[in-house]
Amino acid sequence: MEDKPNIKIVIAEDIPRNSLTNEILRRAQKHNIEITEGDHSKRTENTTLLYLSNQKGFLRPCPCSRRYRCCNYFTIDTIEGCIYDCEYCALKTFIDRTRILIKVDIDEMIQEVRRFEEMITQKDKFIRIGTGELSDSLALEWIAPYAPILIAETRGSKNIFLEFKTKSTEILSLLDLPHNPNTTISFSLSTNYIHRSLEGGTPNIEQRILAAKRLVEKNYRVGFHFDPIIFYESYEKDYESTIESISKNIPEEAIGWISLGTIRFTPSLIDEFESPLLFGEYILDAEKKYRYPFVLRKDIYRRINRIIRDYIGKNVRIYLCMESDSMNELVLSTRFGTDEEMNRYILGK
Repeated sequence: MEDKPNIKIVIAEDIPRNSLTNEILRRAQKHNIEITEGDHSKRTENTTLLYLSNQKGFLRPCPCSRRYRCCNYFTIDTIEGCIYDCEYCALKTFIDRTRILIKVDIDEMIQEVRRFEEMITQKDKFIRIGTGELSDSLALEWIAPYAPILIAETRGSKNIFLEFKTKSTEILSLLDLPHNPNTTISFSLSTNYIHRSLEGGTPNIEQRILAAKRLVEKNYRVGFHFDPIIFYESYEKDYESTIESISKNIPEEAIGWISLGTIRFTPSLIDEFESPLLFGEYILDAEKKYRYPFVLRKDIYRRINRIIRDYIGKNVRIYLCMESDSMNELVLSTRFGTDEEMNRYILGK
């Protein structure tokens, strides 16, 4: 179990008093958390505000650039904001950091998911949807339990592949849930050095891998996201250590997918950087984001890809996030003709 942050709950006046709202308030009382109504802007120092809101709109396409090969991913925006303090996190540049928004209209969320499932089923499509775009999927599961709701809603679906992306070890509420075999808990991983230097407040790498192991023992599929990969002198050896730990704890057949992506960021995020790890050689790409030069990215991907194949297995599905067709071909020896082709490769369809 992770240490709980110091939080305060603020309730908007118009929120629905449904099962999720009632459960959040029940858990808040259990943990002696202050609850108030009204304005969320009155921030208390050293306290994280959770703002329960009636804001609509949950399901949307992942904002992947059309200049790169995309994978047809869809996000479910249940929470906006994060309790972790990763120095490289892009959320710092476009999310209101005075509070974490909790969207509690689960009836609207469920209706959106059902309409989406009906649409993709009619088109014979298989789509990944996940909650980890604007927040960590599980870090607040102890107070705002969305996961059981979504797992139950998609349990019978043949076309939706539900994914939770996380650095958290808050998995207890998931362990004994009946679930769809396509439901995947994916852990964002790096190296011990990057964790200590840049990923404030998060469980360490070994704790995340052991959480994945517990989920596999309960018949969940797991995934791993090496994103952002950060280059430094001993990065290859350090990532190898992380990947070796995966191989010792997680069988290849339990892994749904592994993604690779090197660090990329907008110029506005530079003001947040303090660690020397984040200062290096970057280029400004066509999307006005800084990233490593093409040749360096290619070398990094090839090395990490080889290590994964050597330790975990030849058949695990690896894909590149926010990269071009030429990079995919150079690293994976695969050129995806369409986004749908990439999506079906990831899902093994």
